[in-house]
Amino acid sequence: MRILKFAAAAMALTLCIPAFTSCGSKESTSSSSKESSGINEKAFKDMAGEYTCTSSIVNIRAEGYESKDIKDRFVSTIIKISDDGTLTMEGTEHKMTAYKSENAYNTYLVSIDDSGNGYDGNSFNKIYGTKEYDGPSYFLFTAKGTDQDGYKVEKDTIELYFSPKGTEDWYFALDYSKP
Repeated sequence: MRILKFAAAAMALTLCIPAFTSCGSKESTSSSSKESSGINEKAFKDMAGEYTCTSSIVNIRAEGYESKDIKDRFVSTIIKISDDGTLTMEGTEHKMTAYKSENAYNTYLVSIDDSGNGYDGNSFNKIYGTKEYDGPSYFLFTAKGTDQDGYKVEKDTIELYFSPKGTEDWYFALDYSKP
């Protein structure tokens, strides 16, 4: 019985120490909190470069949008990702936060900071963007060579979800790849 109590106390102490060690200087808390929340600074260096849109899908709930118009608007356009965490799309810069993906088929899940998409580091709360926001909400990045059930991804790819102004949903899914 004493061994079980000791083991429980040791486990509780082990779990509590990270919470206490993150208290301290501003520098130590910023990197500790980023690591514990899943934010991945290395991700932007891995993803940096230009990507070309190869296909688009319009959400069935996207009233007033035609597939052809969205294809004409996005397919063959280029987005840029800088190694400092900035996405440039349609001439607008967006700051991003990257998380290691829990899905084995994707490398990172990347949230667009100004979208208000409701990602809390674990899941979405069904808000892809605020009603005032018009732009990319989040994307899934898959690195070249990632094994997807026996199929190796040939190029770095991005599956991006776009939320236009007036909705909190994603209306367009856009696929991008590095040339």
